[in-house]
Amino acid sequence: MNAFQRDGAGGDSSTRLIRHIYIRLSVFFAVLACFILVTNLIMVVMLLKARDFDRTESLGAEQHVLTQRILLLSQHLAAHGRDGPDGTLIRKQLSAALGGLIRNHETLTGESAALSEDLRTLYFGPRAFVDRNLRQFMDQGRALARDDLPEDALRQAAERLQATARGTFMDDLGRVIQQYHEDSEGQMAAVGTVLVGVAVLFPAILGFSIFGFFGPMIRDLKAEATERSETLKVISDSVSYAARIQRSILPHPDVLEDLFTDHFVLWEPRDLVGGDIYWHRAWSGGALVIMGDCTGHGVPGAFMTLVSNGALDEAYLETPPGDVAALLQRMHQLIQASMRQDAGATGEADDGIELGACFLNRERDILTFAGAHFDLFLQQDGVVTAIKGDKRGLGFASTPYDIRFRNHVVTLTDGMTFYMTTDGLVDQVGGDKRMSFGKSRFKALIATLADVPLRDQKPLIRQALLDYQDREVRRDDVSVIGFKVRRDGGQPNRRADKPDRRQTDRRSNMLDRRSNDRRNGTAVGLRASTPVLDCRLIDEDHQKLYALVGRMEVALMVDKDDGLVLEIMEELIAYTEWHFRHEERLMQEHAFPYFEDHRIAHQILIGQVLAFDRDIREGQRDIRQDLIRFLLSWLETHILGEDKKLADFFNGLDTFYDVTDADGGNAEPRAEPGAEPGT
Repeated sequence: MNAFQRDGAGGDSSTRLIRHIYIRLSVFFAVLACFILVTNLIMVVMLLKARDFDRTESLGAEQHVLTQRILLLSQHLAAHGRDGPDGTLIRKQLSAALGGLIRNHETLTGESAALSEDLRTLYFGPRAFVDRNLRQFMDQGRALARDDLPEDALRQAAERLQATARGTFMDDLGRVIQQYHEDSEGQMAAVGTVLVGVAVLFPAILGFSIFGFFGPMIRDLKAEATERSETLKVISDSVSYAARIQRSILPHPDVLEDLFTDHFVLWEPRDLVGGDIYWHRAWSGGALVIMGDCTGHGVPGAFMTLVSNGALDEAYLETPPGDVAALLQRMHQLIQASMRQDAGATGEADDGIELGACFLNRERDILTFAGAHFDLFLQQDGVVTAIKGDKRGLGFASTPYDIRFRNHVVTLTDGMTFYMTTDGLVDQVGGDKRMSFGKSRFKALIATLADVPLRDQKPLIRQALLDYQDREVRRDDVSVIGFKVRRDGGQPNRRADKPDRRQTDRRSNMLDRRSNDRRNGTAVGLRASTPVLDCRLIDEDHQKLYALVGRMEVALMVDKDDGLVLEIMEELIAYTEWHFRHEERLMQEHAFPYFEDHRIAHQILIGQVLAFDRDIREGQRDIRQDLIRFLLSWLETHILGEDKKLADFFNGLDTFYDVTDADGGNAEPRAEPGAEPGT
């Protein structure tokens, strides 16, 4: 069960507990609630009536004020006339006062049902003097406010309005207001009596309060549930976006189509993101195919795939091209350092990746495999064998920092099919005995699929896993890759003028023989030997560079169309770039004081070699007259100049364990292909 599921279960448990408590308390206070129900209803009704009387009292008082104001304004108009000082303003004020008086009267008339019996008698009784006189008063006021009223008519209207007011109208209106006030006080007294009665019923009030308490609690719970739902949506959207990012580092399908004659990739994270990953990189004229299984699954596993991807990218640049075991070793060191799980680290984490790597050499038709707790399965003619990797993963604190992995070399022949799988498949529990799927069952499965094209095997393998899993939950991410290798190393668009395979093999054999003769002093070869700086790590790289130049010199003598020479030139450039990156990493790790000068020298040399290669391909230089002389010149100048300073610096460091010869006590010789680590 993942974290989200646990959180959801916890939330449901809390809701059930709160509901249980609420039901018990509801039963306890049910009797008390019934006891006070009638009292509360009476109190509410009386409060509403008191509010109505209070409002009608306020409206009646406002009527009295507006009536007095209309009288004063009419007197001013009668005395000064319509065109007198401020006549226009006074008429506007008169209209406003009349409007307020009319609205109040309409409101009180519409709410007459809410008035007491005494008020209704005064207001709308048999005489209806208040209602009748008030309407007459308002009609006279509207006539007085007219703009087109002549002066004589204006004074007559003002006199009629004042005559109406001098009668019993104002006294009657005063009695109505007094009755409003008395009724309002009576209602408030009744409400006070009810409140005193409620105060005596304390248990009932307490029960009412408790019921009121649960309302906000329920609202809070609903708000919390809404917030949790929104939070889960945000997390779900983020994980979905992370899944798109993780898929972006997977190889494009077109790349694998060009690399293999037939293949399939089954990649199924248990969750939206997962800890399984597979890679492809072009490497040293060949191709590198890797599958890895990081610790964990879901989001933690996905984070580990990003750490591993960064370590692969860096190790890929720092490892001698084609040496898969060295690539795994460097990846292990980088992951261990980035996770702070190397020697002396105090971190609590112990995470890493189990990984298998295959390097497909396009020239020699060989596959080199190295595995870190990972196996490669080979199927040929219905027989499946497992090429076992080393029993240590990459990055884990328990794996020694300087561990050596083994290279396993397989000569490719027709009909070979290779498989790599993470342990999500082989460790999946299922079947009648609830046991893991296992490697034996996997080998038997792919043996039965020997005659099925690989592109059709993916759904069959997936269905076999689902059938075995049955109702068991998926425990881990599942990834399987199967492939048949192109015999040309995955380069379908090679140059049309490329020599055929037999011609290339013949020239390569001749090149190897003449290179051996040159090393034995029995043939004309390089005119200078490799400079030795007594620094094993650097000297080994230089010897490889000089060996490539020697192969090129011999190729110039046996290859008339320069195709083989240009291939060796590509290999030389690739190895030189790697050698420079290797030196620069060592200089940075050990704080070489002239690092920047040395790095600039590397850039200049690479630029010169690339320019020379371009000029040769464009026909601007004579490959046979200039190439070897140029290569020897820049190699010797750089080795005896910049590299000599670096070797002296390394030889002066006590902590630099690689600064010794192959027999020194501080260095461990590189493992040969197929040899056990440390031998």
